[in-house]
Amino acid sequence: MVIKGLKNWMIVPIMILIWGLSLLYNSGIGQTYDVYGAAKILIVVLVIYRIVVSKQVRYVKKRNVVLISYLIVASFLTSMLYGHNMLDYLWMYLLTWLISLMPVEEGPMMVVSVAYGALGMLVLLIYNYGTVFSGWNENSIAMIGFFSFCVMIVGFNRVRDFRVLVCLLVYAAMYFVLLEVLNSRGSVLFAIVLLLGVFGILPFQRWFKNKRKILIIMLIPLLIAIFVVLIRNAGIVDKLELWSYETFNKPIFNGRDELWYQGFTDWMKHLVFGNGNLSAANWHNSAVTMLVGGGVVGYFIWLIKTGDILARGCPWIRDGIVFGLMVGILGIWLQQTVELGLVANQANAIPYAMMGLLLGRVRTLEEKNSGM
Repeated sequence: MVIKGLKNWMIVPIMILIWGLSLLYNSGIGQTYDVYGAAKILIVVLVIYRIVVSKQVRYVKKRNVVLISYLIVASFLTSMLYGHNMLDYLWMYLLTWLISLMPVEEGPMMVVSVAYGALGMLVLLIYNYGTVFSGWNENSIAMIGFFSFCVMIVGFNRVRDFRVLVCLLVYAAMYFVLLEVLNSRGSVLFAIVLLLGVFGILPFQRWFKNKRKILIIMLIPLLIAIFVVLIRNAGIVDKLELWSYETFNKPIFNGRDELWYQGFTDWMKHLVFGNGNLSAANWHNSAVTMLVGGGVVGYFIWLIKTGDILARGCPWIRDGIVFGLMVGILGIWLQQTVELGLVANQANAIPYAMMGLLLGRVRTLEEKNSGM
């Protein structure tokens, strides 16, 4: 019983370490000590241990063999032709798999949610009133604040409970006030989307019951990028620019229209396999980033396989943890229409850890259900 209890609570220190990695990997300290590279090596070693030593993987499905073979061949080709591959990104899904093997119970998950909420708020407070983060990229601070919000909401989405409602509203109010100095419209907008979903104004509960609707949501970053590129020279954009300057003191697209156009242009040069470089430029759109780096094949593999992970939660959407994780993951996915972090040579680990928690929670519920 003691060993089982310890195993149940292991997600708390692991998720806190992942938060620390996500804060530091892109900082001066993180770059100096190659925090990202060290984490990658550790995860690969743990995966090898799980497969070879503990023999937890007894067989591999044919479709996964085909997928792995494609990724190896594509990485070899882009390395030989363009000097880049996506291996520094793909290990994130190994992290997802490792975390999915762990039990995800309500008590530990609530602690994780509170910890992420507290850590994210602490970063915003320090940035506003301290000097520790002086010189840090404002966008990076906004990202860690928003990603922390997405994990916090996993434990605070049962808004019919008055105590939960109060905690969520107080936290959200502080988040919006402290985020103002960072001038991150994306982090504000998509935090509002999260809240609208939690309060049922956006019918996430109904949408998340259907894999096709989830895939449609996941296509939004690509569809918006295409739409913006098509209208970038239209007359209405001038009016939107004027409104945006008056309201936010910055242009409506902030250069993303031309950036995405360049991204699509680069992708067309390497249509099928991409050029293997997920950090060729800060594209500020996950779909454009994946098309440039992975080509049309890589993009659809990424879309469909990630959609498969999210679809595992569909039958269990009434569970508060499953619902909260799906809201948080898709909130990040949508936010990455205009921001950075989800897809890069050095990606943020939090969304992939959340996918692992989703799979782990579903497996935990299935085991309990089968034991009844």
